[in-house]
Amino acid sequence: MTRLAFHHFIRIERSFSEMGRVLKPGGKLVIIDMEATAEGLREIEDRIEIMGDPSHVKNLSKQEFVQLF
Repeated sequence: MTRLAFHHFIRIERSFSEMGRVLKPGGKLVIIDMEATAEGLREIEDRIEIMGDPSHVKNLSKQEFVQLF
């Protein structure tokens, strides 16, 4: 389980792959994170998040999370 961490990862696919690799057979991966806003506002939202927390990289959209799985 990971909560509010994915938006801090630089290499999201690698992190996701590693989480899957270490799961026991039949294990479940639970991800809780923020969802990116509409594409037109996404860059602005990420800049605002970075001002509050410089370790923020980017929020993923629902579609991007679905593609990871």
